[in-house]
Amino acid sequence: MSIEELDRLVDEILSNAEKERERILREAREKAVSILNKPITLDDYRREADEIIEKARKQADEIVKEAEKEAEKIRARANTRLNEAIDFLVQYVAGLTKE
Repeated sequence: MSIEELDRLVDEILSNAEKERERILREAREKAVSILNKPITLDDYRREADEIIEKARKQADEIVKEAEKEAEKIRARANTRLNEAIDFLVQYVAGLTKE
């Protein structure tokens, strides 16, 4: 094969590669435009919103449960102290205890 034939073959390969590159880029652009022009359905938004709401609801329920547990502990301590105060007052009034 002569140098001219090799040059022509190389030019042909490069030309074909450039055409293929352009075809691939054109198809990619068309696909990108198609994707961008496709509307996002309300169902997708609703589904995501429902998931966010459900997650928030679960977190809120957990916070309420923890608060109820803490409130119960506080009530138990308050009842104990109230009972102690009542016992002291009863004994004080009955004269069994002095300050």
